[in-house]
Amino acid sequence: RVLEKISRDPSLSDSPRLRYEAERELEIEQESLYRTIPPGGAKAYLFIGLADARSPGANPRVTLRYRVNAGSNDPTAIYRVRFYINQVLFERQVALAASQTLLFDKRLIDEDGTVTLVVENDRENPRELAFPPDGLEVLYSSGDYATNFVRIMFVMWVKLGFTAAVAIAASTFLSFPVACLVAMTVLFAAESAGYLKESLDYYVSMTKDGIDYVALVVRVIAVPISRVFQVYAELKPTAKLVDGRLLGWGPLLSSSLVLIAWAAAVLGLGWAIFRQRELATYSGR
Repeated sequence: RVLEKISRDPSLSDSPRLRYEAERELEIEQESLYRTIPPGGAKAYLFIGLADARSPGANPRVTLRYRVNAGSNDPTAIYRVRFYINQVLFERQVALAASQTLLFDKRLIDEDGTVTLVVENDRENPRELAFPPDGLEVLYSSGDYATNFVRIMFVMWVKLGFTAAVAIAASTFLSFPVACLVAMTVLFAAESAGYLKESLDYYVSMTKDGIDYVALVVRVIAVPISRVFQVYAELKPTAKLVDGRLLGWGPLLSSSLVLIAWAAAVLGLGWAIFRQRELATYSGR
């Protein structure tokens, strides 16, 4: 792939950035091919970790959630698709670019918690169909909404507490407007750390002409920020609440402990700074 790029554009040279771009292109192409099925074709997808879904106290019905794309996603087009869940056939007429669900019995899940899903694109369909990266999901009920809501609210409270700790610490040695600006900057950096990490994968400092020093300075500043706030960014309580996703006790406790430790460290820093401040005394009558 690198040699092909150089043959098309003689100004290019073999460099780490060119190799990285070629690797990313190949990876994206292979992932797209993996999720694309031509008319009359079929592909198998394996789901693991579903042992809890077939436990005695679990809901007897499990949900397959899918979204199909084809061509320009004509809203009037209906595609005939066959789903084989561990060799049990479910035939559906599917609208394009719309999330749809299919319920199946939990007894179809293997004892080791795996499900083999074979998707067949009917040969009479005019185009190949493709699933987006989140276009195939197996969902099952785990716990109740109220308990999950409490966990999510606790995470939001901890995240708010961390921001408040930064604001309090900043106010011990900065003026009110500057302390507000610092707290808002930290909040913005923490909330955008996930997007920043994805962006840095494509923003490299090595070019065909050598080092891009502007990009290098940006990466020196941005990479530590994305790594420091990675735990904060991975907690997405609002998205989980809206989508009805489970926030488990494990991720809740581990992430909350990290954020609480950060907040305690920041408050300790503010306390240490405040102890060194000289407070003015009023000497008038």
